[in-house]
Amino acid sequence: MEKIYQQDMYAITCDAKITDAAPLDAHLADIRLDRTCFFPEGGGQSADTGTITGSMGSMEVIDVQEDGEDAVHRVRFSGALPKKGEQVHCTIDWEHRFENMQRHCGEHILSGAFDRAFGCVNRGFHMGNAYMTIDLKAEKNPAFTGITPAMAKQAEQMANRVIWEDLPVRIHYFKTREEAEQMPLRKPLAFDEAISVVLIGSSDNPADCVACCGTHPSSTGQVGLIKIYKLEKNKDMTRIYFDAGKPAFEHLVQEHDLLQRLEHHFTSGMDELPEKLRAREAKEEAQKQRIASLAHLAASHWVEKIASSTETIFTIDPLTVDDGLRIGKLIERPFTGLLIQKAGVLLLFSDGSVDCGALARKSGLRGGGRKTSARVAGSEEELTAFLARSLMP
Repeated sequence: MEKIYQQDMYAITCDAKITDAAPLDAHLADIRLDRTCFFPEGGGQSADTGTITGSMGSMEVIDVQEDGEDAVHRVRFSGALPKKGEQVHCTIDWEHRFENMQRHCGEHILSGAFDRAFGCVNRGFHMGNAYMTIDLKAEKNPAFTGITPAMAKQAEQMANRVIWEDLPVRIHYFKTREEAEQMPLRKPLAFDEAISVVLIGSSDNPADCVACCGTHPSSTGQVGLIKIYKLEKNKDMTRIYFDAGKPAFEHLVQEHDLLQRLEHHFTSGMDELPEKLRAREAKEEAQKQRIASLAHLAASHWVEKIASSTETIFTIDPLTVDDGLRIGKLIERPFTGLLIQKAGVLLLFSDGSVDCGALARKSGLRGGGRKTSARVAGSEEELTAFLARSLMP
């Protein structure tokens, strides 16, 4: 099978002949072609999507997978499936392809920057929908035990400088390992033959050079930008969350829009926002402390009131369920019920002479508990009806 995507990564269309068409069900089939411009999933990059059009109409290509030297195109079709030998016209979704080219090349550039700056080896790569990740370990430089935010910022700046320089991106194909190893490779080869090496910049001063079977733009300027989102410890490595190209730009647009909304909400400039937020947090913490003190005073009041009362059921709104539980731990009576109407909860407490858990189960409402404490949850009408059925035995 002729792999046009290896010869020209900017080829959007091609004509081909069907070599096999295997239906999977009434609307799905696997198509093989004698030549294709569709890139199959591989190297951490998702497959191309698009259409294959023939005499029977247009089929939607939803996935492409390698099968040895062949490629299997999973298609969704309606009507009749085209037959073996039929000529078809292939068209890839260029926006999806170019986005993959930007992101994949962006990963090379960023990994190369971490390697050159800190001797970090890329031990894992994932290209997801919302972000990409690389797992790095500073194996080449024992002076670094991990990657700090400052180090990540430096590598990010180096990577974007490579984009601004608009360096050439070239794909070199080699038949043997010995030939490929003449290149200034960032990582040792994992294959012995049919090796493709991506070189960014020149061979005597590469921004990156590594074996890869993915698609890439012809120059780094087309990547647009690279943005690191966060760092995370992953075993003995550091996982870098980042993106490149259009997805990175859209992410930054979203963050900028959010920042503008925050500035408007707090009537503050960007530089003043951290201090405004700290002041708001301090005020909220002071209010929490004040509320906690008031709740403690209210609980003490209820403990005294309950102790001096002959009643068994008390409505303690506007206190909360947590306040009720706190009160229940302090009262010493044969039986007490605390009703929090706003929350729709009735708390039951006893010294063991009344089985609170049994009462809760008898109510037929939600809840449960043990002999000395339980809770019943329901609407105001349900709890009122339960109390009216003579809660006390």
